[in-house]
Amino acid sequence: MFALVLSINTEMWQVFSEMPESFLALVAALFVITGSIFVAAQLPREVRELEEGAGAAGPPLERPQRFNVGLVMFVSQALQILVVSVAIGAFFVVFGALAVGADVRAPGRSPTRT
Repeated sequence: MFALVLSINTEMWQVFSEMPESFLALVAALFVITGSIFVAAQLPREVRELEEGAGAAGPPLERPQRFNVGLVMFVSQALQILVVSVAIGAFFVVFGALAVGADVRAPGRSPTRT
């Protein structure tokens, strides 16, 4: 709900319309790096739980095998995060296009109040 309220805020549209594209790319990179660190920090525990869940099905995994399992899990989770992020982003683009008028999207102009 908070994100919906912010997305129809005039000042928010004006701030983002006046930001340089390089800064937006830097913010996106910061989100990707932070998310990657968070996912990577959780991987050793998840690989260990997966290995314990397999139990007596075979010998314990060697280090390269644990790395491969962790890499597969990282890519899988990263793709899930990407799909959800793109879906949420697309929702806000469509919502903004439908709900926010051109006078609000125009940089440097404030909407007329009646």
